[in-house]
Amino acid sequence: MVAALEQGRQALLVRRGGLDDPGRRFTAPGSGPFWLYPTLFHERGVFLKPEFRELLVPGMHRAPREVAVAAGRPEGHPRPVSPGTVSLRAVAEVVATFEAGSLERLRTLEGRTVWTDRYLTLRFRQRQLSAEASVRPVVAVLRVSALRERVEVPDLPEYGGCRSWVELRDPPDASAAAPVWDEGRLAAEVQAVRRLLGPEPPR
Repeated sequence: MVAALEQGRQALLVRRGGLDDPGRRFTAPGSGPFWLYPTLFHERGVFLKPEFRELLVPGMHRAPREVAVAAGRPEGHPRPVSPGTVSLRAVAEVVATFEAGSLERLRTLEGRTVWTDRYLTLRFRQRQLSAEASVRPVVAVLRVSALRERVEVPDLPEYGGCRSWVELRDPPDASAAAPVWDEGRLAAEVQAVRRLLGPEPPR
């Protein structure tokens, strides 16, 4: 969840690949930072630990995209946004990637995330009976940098769909973004994930 990354609650991203990704596989981006783009896709309260559920928009998770976009965020919500726009605050870089070779190993990360065991189980078993069953979830450790103030960009129809990456038509300036975690803490997180999941896969 983007808010958890922005706030330094975790530094992990778990992906298997969206239905609209090439080959339905997650591929880490090249060098350089990318914007963390929040969505309401697949978000459900049961996937978040109770102390983090206030980050969801009441009544809007699992709503059709056009409904969620038109609704914006209610007044006082921790992530306000105007209807028809997306609120951006942070950019990230991939520091390390790992493959979760088993559900048991992926579950060892629960204490390092805002997610429940149910979410991690879903991520591992997603499309397990299909031709993509051999595609293992990718766990990425991210270096996140956040702006003091959010910036809003139009939520264009071309940004929709079940995919890991979208190309922003006019990306904002992120030069003022400051690191959320210091390098020592980030290095310790990489070592902890490596110990739990095993070595990084060859690139």
